[in-house]
Amino acid sequence: MKKLFILWAILTFASLGQVNAALKQHSVSTETLLRQGSSLQSAGYYLDAQTAYKAALIQAEQQHDFTGQALAKSALGYSTYLLHRPEQAQPILEQSMALAKRIKNNDLITIIKYYSGLIAQSRNLTPQAQVYLQQALTEATQVHNVELMVRCYLALAQISQSLTEFKQHQQRALSNINQLEPSAITGELRLMLAEQWLEHPLLAALTLHNGADYQRLATLYQQLTLAFAQLPAEHHRSIAQYYGLLGRVYESQQRTTEALTLTQTALEHLQTINADDLKVFYNWQAARLYTTLQQRDAAIDSYRRAISAMQNIRQDIPVTYQNGKSSFLQVFGPLYRGAITLLLQQSTAKETESNKLLLEEVIGLMERLKQTELEDFFKDRCLLTDIQVNAKQPQGDKTAVFYPIILTDRIEVLLNIGDRLYQHTVNVTGDHLDSTIRAFVRYLREGQEDQQAAQQLYAWLIKPLEQQLKDYAIDTLVYIPDGSLRLLPLGSLHDGQHYVIENYAITTTPSLAAASARVKTLANKTLLVGLSQPGPDVVAQLPEKLLTQLRGEALVDRGLSHLNKSVTVRSVAARLRNAVSPASLMPSTRNVQEIMQSLALPGVKIEIDTLAANLPSQVMFNQNYTLKNFDSAVKQSNYGVVHIASHGFFGSSSDDSFIMTYDKLLGIDHLETLLKDRSLAHPIDLLVLSACQTAEGDDRAPLGLSGIALKAKAKNALGSLWPISDDAAVKLMQTFYDGFMQQGLTKAKALQQAQLQLLQDKEFSHPFYWAPFILVGNGG
Repeated sequence: MKKLFILWAILTFASLGQVNAALKQHSVSTETLLRQGSSLQSAGYYLDAQTAYKAALIQAEQQHDFTGQALAKSALGYSTYLLHRPEQAQPILEQSMALAKRIKNNDLITIIKYYSGLIAQSRNLTPQAQVYLQQALTEATQVHNVELMVRCYLALAQISQSLTEFKQHQQRALSNINQLEPSAITGELRLMLAEQWLEHPLLAALTLHNGADYQRLATLYQQLTLAFAQLPAEHHRSIAQYYGLLGRVYESQQRTTEALTLTQTALEHLQTINADDLKVFYNWQAARLYTTLQQRDAAIDSYRRAISAMQNIRQDIPVTYQNGKSSFLQVFGPLYRGAITLLLQQSTAKETESNKLLLEEVIGLMERLKQTELEDFFKDRCLLTDIQVNAKQPQGDKTAVFYPIILTDRIEVLLNIGDRLYQHTVNVTGDHLDSTIRAFVRYLREGQEDQQAAQQLYAWLIKPLEQQLKDYAIDTLVYIPDGSLRLLPLGSLHDGQHYVIENYAITTTPSLAAASARVKTLANKTLLVGLSQPGPDVVAQLPEKLLTQLRGEALVDRGLSHLNKSVTVRSVAARLRNAVSPASLMPSTRNVQEIMQSLALPGVKIEIDTLAANLPSQVMFNQNYTLKNFDSAVKQSNYGVVHIASHGFFGSSSDDSFIMTYDKLLGIDHLETLLKDRSLAHPIDLLVLSACQTAEGDDRAPLGLSGIALKAKAKNALGSLWPISDDAAVKLMQTFYDGFMQQGLTKAKALQQAQLQLLQDKEFSHPFYWAPFILVGNGG
């Protein structure tokens, strides 16, 4: 019993006196490294903790110390779980389990089962998690390890499927806590129980305002009070958690002043320790409370402290939490936007120089927010570590940066021309803007007209800063869209006489930093890849998720009759809807041939042949365009341009995105890795995806094209916002390549010229044909 308690203390990183006694048989170095790792982890520095655990493991292996190895691997596996890398954590714990069984350490075996339950929970494998946790609970009960029993009950409560089940596990956890002698451990367990009772998703519908749920309030107050009484004075982290949680309870009851006092006390206890993870949340909590009290300066200072603390542990915050929720949506987004909202309010009330500094701070925060959203899309926290955030990126003489920011109650439009920053506030709610954009884009995708919406959006977004654009003779806009603005082709807006594309060349980029984070390339050879009809193998691999989504969805091209002509659309989704019967959406022997025919794109051959006749290039077409051949060509040759004319799809994350080769699906993660591997030696000047589409109405889908270009360090990428006309694509591509390769135009100007040619052609003058094409990058 005592041995298990000591092992548990080591593995849960408690600074208890028993740790020294427990590790007497191990070298001092192994003990020191394990303790160092536990200290770093308790402070939220998970990556640094892993370094210490790995060093401890090496030391234990050198000394053939199997107990030390098992402990180090257990700690390493658990810390990997805390970084939300369950696929990596599980095999480490399996190795630890093998070692624990070898040395017949049943106590450690039980703890590893508990950890395995947590990992299964984080992977949304609820039945498997329940098995592991129940096994750990049974074994802990047999040896009467009450502390581990409590932790198992709390873990089971977290994955409860009903409120009744949740309350049962909570009650059993509480009954067992009450059996423990008062100590720091019991105090921390009571804090865990209270936090779960406050934040659990099953309780989200309940309210604490005006004491509506008295039982819940009573439980919270009781557990927090008992926890505080059992915490030693030197346990500043746990005491800070007590005050912070109690402040959160008071905040929910709108007892703002009292909540602020409690939150400030929590922060005072964190001043002398490394606990940036708690500093993030309690400074953020203070910022919200100051905002409620209309103390804007104090709120901004608190936001700044929260963001500073978060930057310290940014790499340690998982992209996805164990409950499956995105850290971008839960933490980064709300925190940054809260700060940005107040800074923009402050900037309108300051003198010119102070205003400029505040606006530069806003852009810096927006840049970090956009970086985090791209990381969220690709589920990769290390996506942009080499991109420097800077509000003052270089631009051309006639180039302006157009930077709209969507807030809850308004829109702020920033315009950067040279060293000047302009701000305009539009009194339109974010929801109103969002609904207007989505309706307008839906009309464009369907080939319909909505001049009123085109002019309304122009009046909101561009007209207020129209004079500055004219004064500086701006001819190119760097468009950095926010939220649903990513769905909007800026060139399709209308001033009553002209489309925006008639006045400005436009390049779209996910962030200002990304617009100039490209390296120069000298290669002029082009890889031309085309798929006019896919092979049977790749059709059979089409994602079940995409196919099942088609049932009941409206056709992407259902409204194209408004164009008064037959249109062949480059849309994998629309064509699959027409090819696969609602009763049997999955590809089968019967309908594979039908799907292959439906996905045929006759214009692709014309497009590739035309470009090949005018460009020094290598061509891969249909049967030659296999995944293996494509990989080999990209790796072995120095291409400045990679042009892919094949069906593709960008969904809400990289997992839902792909491009078709003749024989296999080319995953977006695979593509960006392939391009990135050769980017240092042979950087790409232009990546073209001329037949890919983005998911309709999903404002995150365009991040796929942006992210690929950025991760591959390509200067530019050309794609489309919706399924494009086969004929229009052929014509536009020819004019586009001629513009920047033969006439020496920038790619932004070359795309503008190609779009204007379609606009001036009666057959293709509707925005459906020319508006969806977007150039991502620096436009050079």
